[in-house]
Amino acid sequence: MQSASGLAGTIGSGITGFEGVGEQRQMDAAQVQLTLANAALVRIRTEDLRVKREQIKSQRAVVVSILRRDASAEHDPFLEDVALWVAAGGDPDYAFRYLIKHEQIRLAQEQRPTLILPPAARGTQHNVSSQIDAGPKAEPQ
Repeated sequence: MQSASGLAGTIGSGITGFEGVGEQRQMDAAQVQLTLANAALVRIRTEDLRVKREQIKSQRAVVVSILRRDASAEHDPFLEDVALWVAAGGDPDYAFRYLIKHEQIRLAQEQRPTLILPPAARGTQHNVSSQIDAGPKAEPQ
């Protein structure tokens, strides 16, 4: 009897081992699929980065030409320095935002508020200013 029960235990452990090998094969197949999916994801990310790098390279060339043109037109050495920075690998988006801010400040300094008077008030203003320039009038006695 003991030999029959020992034989049954050996067969049972062999079947369990067989199930373990089948599960291991399934796990290995799943691992292979996961590795292939990760490789596909890496290829997609690599292509996205290549496209983004090309876009930045193109933007950089445009921003450098705009900055150099403006630096030459305004005789502004600081804009030339920014153009040099972008050409050397600086962020073109940051430089372009800087250029826009620089233009806003420059335009604000150039545009001083002026008061435009209607035609009727212009003559009055002239009379008032000529009276001020003439000095006070002597009062009759």
